[in-house]
Amino acid sequence: MASILSGVGLDDYLHDREEVYHRTETYNAAVSGEYMDSVDLACTSHRVVFTTGSRVVDIDLHSIDAIEYEPPTIPLDYLVGALVTFVAAYAYSTTEIFPDLLPDLVDVGLSALLWVAGPALIVGALLTYGPTLLLRTSSNTYTFKRGDLEEVPHAIRGAQQ
Repeated sequence: MASILSGVGLDDYLHDREEVYHRTETYNAAVSGEYMDSVDLACTSHRVVFTTGSRVVDIDLHSIDAIEYEPPTIPLDYLVGALVTFVAAYAYSTTEIFPDLLPDLVDVGLSALLWVAGPALIVGALLTYGPTLLLRTSSNTYTFKRGDLEEVPHAIRGAQQ
């Protein structure tokens, strides 16, 4: 099962003679819906350990029921939203959709908002680009996003044998 300690770094928590199969830094991690910004993650011969700077979570390898890995992807909904926004901005800027119904200031403001929203959605898509790793136990689901997560499932399964 998982145990939580506070104020301990990952290097302080791992034993000197404990073999570390894979270690990485990941971002946007979540434990049962509670989000953390930056996480140091290590897979050892008996456990998966990660620290957020304020706490350490130790998961026994035999308590991991499922591992889900999704390769790096750009969220399609962001890109579709950006495309729709660009088309709407172009159509709104080049045609008189609402002639004389809206004051010029609102007209220009709405057009500018649409032109800013498109690039903002593209930037959002690029910021969320990266792999996703889910570790499921009987009591929690641990989600890790971005970072070097490709080898973590192999390290966990290799250590479980």
